[in-house]
Amino acid sequence: MFGIEALEVVIGLIFVYLLFSLFVSIVNEIINQFLKIRGKELRFSIERMIGKALRDQFYENPKINKTKYRSSFFYGTPFWGIYLWIRTKFSRDIDVRGDDLKKKITNNAYPSEISPTTFADTLIEIIRDKKQRDELFRQAPFLEKIYKRADGEIEVLRNEIEDWFNEIMAYTSEWYKQKLRYVLLALGFLTAAGFNVDSISIFKTLANNPETRRAVVQQAQGFIESHNLEEGVVVEVTVTDTSGTTAITSDTLENGHAIRDFLRSQYEHCGNTAACVDSVNAAYPTLAQINRSYETIHALVQEDIEQVSSVLGLGWGNLSGNTGFWDWVLRVIGWAVTAVAISLGAPFWFDLLKRVINLKNEITKGKDTATQPK
Repeated sequence: MFGIEALEVVIGLIFVYLLFSLFVSIVNEIINQFLKIRGKELRFSIERMIGKALRDQFYENPKINKTKYRSSFFYGTPFWGIYLWIRTKFSRDIDVRGDDLKKKITNNAYPSEISPTTFADTLIEIIRDKKQRDELFRQAPFLEKIYKRADGEIEVLRNEIEDWFNEIMAYTSEWYKQKLRYVLLALGFLTAAGFNVDSISIFKTLANNPETRRAVVQQAQGFIESHNLEEGVVVEVTVTDTSGTTAITSDTLENGHAIRDFLRSQYEHCGNTAACVDSVNAAYPTLAQINRSYETIHALVQEDIEQVSSVLGLGWGNLSGNTGFWDWVLRVIGWAVTAVAISLGAPFWFDLLKRVINLKNEITKGKDTATQPK
């Protein structure tokens, strides 16, 4: 098997890895939303920079502590009444029915991103307090040298602090990416086992079945045509109506779950225009993000993954008696290969798939040109 056939096998494998990489990335994003991992990583880095005592003071600053402007996850939704009952039942010391806004806020949310300017301005406010300044210089002695060198020039001091923050955040970002690779590897293996995405079996199926191979390649080409890579994220091409506003399809709004029904009612109330949707999503950011993640993962599984699984015979309904010891060994190895591939991320596979499909098209075009009569 050489030439176009080999390229089609490669395209099939890459496409499978791309789909399941997308699935795992969405699952990971949902986990991050609930566990607030990014915010905790940033908070830890800032603690290492300025110490635990000043860290708490830092996060109390109104420039940083935005949580007082955030409603509870359930506030303003159909779940608020249930939340009130649960909090009243198990937290008798808190009167959640009171008018005090503090009873309705999310107190344990930390910002997942802080700009260098905001960090510098907040630190300068700390420096202006002599007691806090002494503690800060004890935790970060080189800041005292910067402070003395600035000699009262706030802009010079701000620039020095911003440079320091950017340098630390670069290290933090790199460390976070390393941790993320392990998380994606673990999630990738669980996904491969759950969907029975065995790379060895997939390779054999693609190599030995021309019709299956062509069907997967055709689906992969359609996927590439309907998606783009924007800022390192694989996104579906947006379809706009004649007025230039984003069209709201029935598939976007049609679901029986309470969160989606609630958002749908809000969209319909203000006319289903793009500006309206943006306004509602801004008012309920957490619900909107969960809804988007649900829609994306639902569409991915119900459309692309189900289709390719049906063609390639993935899943647990197609074992066909291959349940011996060595069959299981090969299957686990196949899952491991898939997990490693998934950990590379969807952007990597999307870009590679696009390149290989373009290469295949060029070779096919060249063959067609060569076979035309002169």
